[in-house]
Amino acid sequence: MAEEQAALQDFANSFCVCRNKPENDAHWDSEAEEWIGKASMSARHRFLTTKDLRWTYFNALTLGMTDEGDADVASLSEAIQFVEDLKAAAVTYVTNMQGWSDKIGLFFHVFGHNSVNSLHLHIVDMNSVGPTFHKLNYKNCSIGAVLKVLREELTAAEAAQQPKEPRILQPKTAAVEETEQPSLDAIQELNVGGEFVAVSLATLHRSPPNSFLKNMVENLASPTLVRDSRGRIFLDLPPESFKQIINHLRMQELNQTDLHLRCADEDTRLLAESLGIPTHRPPTAHSLNLYVFGAALAVGLCLLLKRT
Repeated sequence: MAEEQAALQDFANSFCVCRNKPENDAHWDSEAEEWIGKASMSARHRFLTTKDLRWTYFNALTLGMTDEGDADVASLSEAIQFVEDLKAAAVTYVTNMQGWSDKIGLFFHVFGHNSVNSLHLHIVDMNSVGPTFHKLNYKNCSIGAVLKVLREELTAAEAAQQPKEPRILQPKTAAVEETEQPSLDAIQELNVGGEFVAVSLATLHRSPPNSFLKNMVENLASPTLVRDSRGRIFLDLPPESFKQIINHLRMQELNQTDLHLRCADEDTRLLAESLGIPTHRPPTAHSLNLYVFGAALAVGLCLLLKRT
């Protein structure tokens, strides 16, 4: 690990590189139940921790707090600088180490989701993630999200220090870092009634607003979503009907004029409507009778007019 610590360069004075147990690294791509959730999240997975042992650096949850408990402008500013330094150290490490791709994930496990009671930043090569990454992905809080919250708290703390006399309110601007979102080109694997369905996020985003699929794709990291042993979202739905609905969403890229699902069987129509997907309702017996009666009446009138 001395070589890896040296890869931090100047950041080695403040931070320390750690690694998983060798057997956990070796089984990063294992699909055996005993390793999923225990093995490393990627072929290249390291931890970056701090040498500062103050309790406020115990977890991402306590960053910015003071010994008295409440956060203030000074403590929040220090915490933001700390996290930015941690991010820069991780980038420096990856740049100086061989084998890492340029697609790196930096994640904290916030208290309640952590398994180790000390601050550590997960450095994950996203080009070679394994089953454990999918299993634990709901725990992964991006470093960008942590910085966003700290900067919002700093903005609020600075505003609280301003004089209370009436003044014209100016739009507040805060340099916030966007939370990392998956690309629309990314593929989402779903376990639908025991069958695996692969679908792009772009296709799922074509679901109508407030529909089940739209809410699901906008909250993929939600801990309320049921997952299988591989970390895939599990939907206890009939797979054949569900695949017809997905194919309907795929075809909307070619035909955006008719957003209603046309389906031959009643089960698919009922499932679609329960998921918030509009459908073409099949004609009822009553409407068919009216159609036949109208057609017969029209033919009769034509014959009558010919005779006259």
